[in-house]
Amino acid sequence: MSDTLQTALQHHLAGRLDEAEAIYQALLQDMPNHPDALHLLGDIANQRGQFESAVKLITQAIAANPSISTYYGTLGRTYKNQRNLSEALACYQQALSLKPDDAIVHNSLGNVFFDQGLVAEAIASYETALSFQPDLAEVHVNMGNALQAEARFDEAVQSYLKALALQPGHIVTYNKLGNVLLSQGKLADAQASYDIALSIAPDIAETHCNLGNVYQGQHKLDEAAASYRKALSLKPDFPEAYNNLGNTLQAQAKLDEAISCFRHALELNPEYVDAYGNLGHALKAQGELDEAINCYRQALTLQPDSAAAHFNLGTALMEQGKLDDAIPCYRTAIAYHPNYVEAHCNLGVALKEQKKYDEALLCYQNALVIAPESVDVLYNLGVMYGLIKQSAIAEKWYRKALEIDPDLVSAHANLAVILRDQGHWDEAQQHRNLAYRKQCIFITRAPHAARTVLMLLDAGKANVPFTRLFPVESNSLIEWMIEYATPDQYLELPPYDLVFNAIGDPDVIHVTTQPVADFLQHCTKPVLNSPEAVARTPRHLMSELFAGIEGLVIPAVWQVKQEGDWFANPDFQFPALARPLASHGGEGVFLVQDAAELAKVPVDRSGSIYLCAYYDYRSADGYFRKY
Repeated sequence: MSDTLQTALQHHLAGRLDEAEAIYQALLQDMPNHPDALHLLGDIANQRGQFESAVKLITQAIAANPSISTYYGTLGRTYKNQRNLSEALACYQQALSLKPDDAIVHNSLGNVFFDQGLVAEAIASYETALSFQPDLAEVHVNMGNALQAEARFDEAVQSYLKALALQPGHIVTYNKLGNVLLSQGKLADAQASYDIALSIAPDIAETHCNLGNVYQGQHKLDEAAASYRKALSLKPDFPEAYNNLGNTLQAQAKLDEAISCFRHALELNPEYVDAYGNLGHALKAQGELDEAINCYRQALTLQPDSAAAHFNLGTALMEQGKLDDAIPCYRTAIAYHPNYVEAHCNLGVALKEQKKYDEALLCYQNALVIAPESVDVLYNLGVMYGLIKQSAIAEKWYRKALEIDPDLVSAHANLAVILRDQGHWDEAQQHRNLAYRKQCIFITRAPHAARTVLMLLDAGKANVPFTRLFPVESNSLIEWMIEYATPDQYLELPPYDLVFNAIGDPDVIHVTTQPVADFLQHCTKPVLNSPEAVARTPRHLMSELFAGIEGLVIPAVWQVKQEGDWFANPDFQFPALARPLASHGGEGVFLVQDAAELAKVPVDRSGSIYLCAYYDYRSADGYFRKY
């Protein structure tokens, strides 16, 4: 190499591109086909982003001397910068045909494969590069990236550690190492990696953002928010930090601030699909379903094959009660992501609401194959088998769900009902206690509710059809199992417009009388179905309560303790109906013709029963009718 070219190259390597360019141009004036000068001038054009000029110059160099592998490598790098990956690939392969042991070119070839989504081929190229030159930190980093893309996380960690051993102060690698550890759920190790990066360079916004992700995963929301805000103070045009801060604020129930963050992220990057999804979630949480749906649709415009966006859209439509529109969304999500357990489950919910029980059950069975340990799947299988009256199978699935999540309130509550119906009263009570001592307030929000109704309930939900009285389409409901209320829990209730006492069975109100009375002392809202009125309506007082109403027949009813010769009361009228206290729908009812048959009626667990004089009210056609 001539002294002149050597001087130019020194300027070039030192970043003094103008000085280097002037010397290369002077050389070319004397020797227009000087291959090194053409090649290096093309490299400067590539560095400046003047790709067409770079391609022209390097191609001229290759024409002047086609035997130099470096020229093909530089041309490949130029094509890669142009995103012309096929041409880049051809250049690197030509370079390797001339110099097969060039580790740098094998690495560059791997990068092209990686960008093309050919991860296995990329890994093979990196392995070849390292076989020739094992101390190239950059190749170890690239190998880590490829291994992480294939979910080979432990191997990716080892690659990043090898890179850091060779290049201990490389901030980007510490961040990459932290990211893969974070994806493995190794939060403490990820935090250590980010902390090292910050000790080297404390003002890198990306590292603060990554540290915020660790805090978010640790549910340290204040610390997470502080890290994201620090990142934004260092880099105000950082859409990812705004998006992540929005997620933290939403988790803190600061929905207005979260929405503002998501909107900032979208102002900075209008094609940020995740930010549209997160903005939709926040708007949905505010009850703004139409706006949320617009966000999900916008996400799908940008990324039509996003299973998550189809799922989110389906969920919002289902909350609007648009099941026919929601179901295709879930089916599309599953088509793009067949193992999407949540989509299978939500599709099951929608089909269940349409009373398509066989199809719904199939959805949960498909989900079970994918996630046999999913509590949500196991619980919903219990629900479905309960709906099709296969209570023994329902019980099995509830118990499996509770093996995995012993605190699942809904499974305890539903299992308690099954056990009660089987006559396993004590175990049923145990599960009721486990359910409602953990959670006794349940909220159902209607998107366009005319009012919010506080429903006072006992743990059995009695027999009052309150969803008929207050349809969920137009009423938000707060169901309060007041039997399990703590003394000051009324202070924690969400705002409501009126109270409905749904504890309508006077045979069971003894367990709720005091907590209801305590609450009503503080209640300033209208109360429907007052407890005092309910207390006047046990079955054995009906004839007195309705006496004198013309055309109304009220048979005599006795409340009887089942002790001694309880069945031999001469006042009893036969035939008669014997039934347990607090029973409904004909459960446990016996028709008896005389005292001898009455004596055979099983002793109820309460120790008392009702005996009602039988009144045959069949119509002329032989049918009984209940209105």
